[in-house]
Amino acid sequence: MNPYRPRDVVIVPFPFQQGEGKKNRPAVVLAVESDQLLLAPCTRRPADGISAVKIDLEDFEEGGLDLFEESSVLIAHHAKVPVKKVVKKKGRLNEDTFNSIIRPGRF
Repeated sequence: MNPYRPRDVVIVPFPFQQGEGKKNRPAVVLAVESDQLLLAPCTRRPADGISAVKIDLEDFEEGGLDLFEESSVLIAHHAKVPVKKVVKKKGRLNEDTFNSIIRPGRF
């Protein structure tokens, strides 16, 4: 059984947008599809013109990231990653924050 649910924030080897290489980074679980997770990566430095939602520690209902400043969820860079690739769970976003990430028209 898949232990992850939408709103979870996990650490995974997330593929670079260009398709070459991966980097362990936090990502928000947007949806669960059998043995795959649809994820949106988090970063402290979003590129200009990229659709993103800012998050900080107050946006977590449990756990959190090691944040010293705001991070951004990169909505346009979502990807499917196998559940077995998850390194660990870092926390869970509150419903309001998650709803602002997945609101209609974002994908």
